[in-house]
Amino acid sequence: MKNHKVIFIAALLAGCIPFARVQGQINDPMAGQGDKEVTQERLREEIPESKKPELTLPANQVKVETEGLEMETKEVQVQTEYTPPVPRAPQPEKPVFPKLYNNYLKVGYGRFATPFARLYLNNDRNDNADIGLDFTHISSHKGYVDYSEFRKDYGTLKASYFLKEQTIYTKLYAYNTNFFYFADTIVSDRPDLKDTIRQNYTQIMFEAGLLRHRSETGLNYDVGLRFMDYLDRYKNNDLHITLLPSFDWAVTKDFHAAISSNLTFSNARFDSLTQSRIFFDLTPTVVYNKGNFKAEGGLKINSYSDSSSVFGAYPILKAQYQLLPGNLQVFAGYQGEMHYNQYYNLVNQNQYLDRVGNIKPSRERMNIYLGASGGFAKHFTFSVKAYHRLVKDQIMFYNPENEAYFHLVYDSTFSEQGLDLNLGFNMNDKIRAGVRGLFRSFHTSNQAAYFGESPLRFDLWGTYNFANKITVGTEVFVYGKRTMSVDALGGFITQDPQADVNLSVDYRFNKRISLFLELNNILNNTYYRWYNYQQRPFDVKGGVSLAF
Repeated sequence: MKNHKVIFIAALLAGCIPFARVQGQINDPMAGQGDKEVTQERLREEIPESKKPELTLPANQVKVETEGLEMETKEVQVQTEYTPPVPRAPQPEKPVFPKLYNNYLKVGYGRFATPFARLYLNNDRNDNADIGLDFTHISSHKGYVDYSEFRKDYGTLKASYFLKEQTIYTKLYAYNTNFFYFADTIVSDRPDLKDTIRQNYTQIMFEAGLLRHRSETGLNYDVGLRFMDYLDRYKNNDLHITLLPSFDWAVTKDFHAAISSNLTFSNARFDSLTQSRIFFDLTPTVVYNKGNFKAEGGLKINSYSDSSSVFGAYPILKAQYQLLPGNLQVFAGYQGEMHYNQYYNLVNQNQYLDRVGNIKPSRERMNIYLGASGGFAKHFTFSVKAYHRLVKDQIMFYNPENEAYFHLVYDSTFSEQGLDLNLGFNMNDKIRAGVRGLFRSFHTSNQAAYFGESPLRFDLWGTYNFANKITVGTEVFVYGKRTMSVDALGGFITQDPQADVNLSVDYRFNKRISLFLELNNILNNTYYRWYNYQQRPFDVKGGVSLAF
């Protein structure tokens, strides 16, 4: 019996020691993980599956029954000052443009003490605005004949502001010149009369408007206002205020309807004579453009009034067809119009024009033409145009023999027939050349001739670029025989055919600096553009150009 008690106690101790070890590991957070695994493995080996005790949760872990449990949720709003950021689309990288030298200065000096300068300024790249200035000065302080010295200063300031669909634009032009009517031979022996043949005048032109021209469909328009004024040292004045509204409606992709207008109020004062005039132009047109064919039809309605009134209506018919797109097109047209002659513009054609107090319009009753244009052999372009004009009151400049001041005269029934030929060549901008031939015949009624105009004229020009370093250019102007005036016996004063040959060379140091040299009238010909006023003889001018 004693032995049985000893065996029972030993077995009991053997079963309690492992259980106490496991309990200690569960409750002791510092117990070794390796020991627990070994002990559990031993238990799995020593206790058969059928005799493993059923494990229960500790007392502090209560099993919660969730079956049939209902839950109620409530929405709770919390006020806060935090505002989440608005998501932004990724911005594309701005393109990097090469350096743009958009300002330009050219200065030089020539024969007959002739300084020359031209300045061009423009704002940097800007998607919203474009502003530019172009100014030129040229003068001659030693005349090639007595009193042929002169001075000219002129410039243009432009500004445009781009809106979403419209453009606001302005333009200011100013011109001032000082010269002598040096054909007046009376002063050649009377220097004290020099100031009596001096002229100085100024021209001002200001223009502003609003245009919409970016829509391929719908209505586009250009509503502008123009102010022009001429004023000379004798206080003569020629003032014009013009309204210039025009509209273009793209009815469809192929069909456009447009209307342009011009309403000008003028007031001129020359010496003691004052003239007030009103000119009106209204031009409705329709344009059909599809594929290789384009046609335009319309009507030009003009009226002019001063002390009397003149009215005219002229058809507009134009058509062109691409026989070989890009290489050959033919065109034809019939049109007419009333030309509103203004002293402001006439003096730009002939600055030696006398002061004129009564100016009337010229009426081009018919201008019919036919021609073709295109290109061939990759580098050549051409155009040919034949025309016939019929004009009532064609303006001419007439200077009687040995006089210095040109008179404004009119030919009541004037006609002109002509052939205009042009040929151009361009090889990658390295070699460029062109020639123009103009063949005309004039028929006058009450005037003896079309004074100062040549029935034959050739213009030739060309440039060659050597490796973007040296550029050589030439210009040649050939004039046929011209009738300049009428002598005291009624005979014609004519000028034989003349050629004006010019050469220029430009050497570029880099993209910003270059030198230039100009040789003008190389043949040193003595000829007149306007009777009694000799053109400059052989002339040389050179200088430097700078881009910045």
